[in-house]
Amino acid sequence: WFKQMITSLLSLDSHVVVTAHIQTEKDEMTGQILRTPMMAGKLARELPIYFGEVWRAYRDDKGEHWAQTQSDSKFNCRSQIPGLPNPVRLDWKVIQPYLTGEQK
Repeated sequence: WFKQMITSLLSLDSHVVVTAHIQTEKDEMTGQILRTPMMAGKLARELPIYFGEVWRAYRDDKGEHWAQTQSDSKFNCRSQIPGLPNPVRLDWKVIQPYLTGEQK
């Protein structure tokens, strides 16, 4: 049911933004620590595959909001937006020029 809903949402002619909390779990077979969207079932590991942009949003020590746009050893992130910094401040005025190709 959820997989069908995501597929339907992504077929719309518009931007779709989905937010989720992150859960940490250990794969008992490999010992690997996994960070996935907080949801039950196997879909938690597959869900990011459906999206072109996968960012981790967080707040720094100063209370500013940021998005990690590239993977590191803890979080799987990715972006297809050319030139988008990692991290990028979560501010429309900062992100919008990258979406329209008008960044300096």
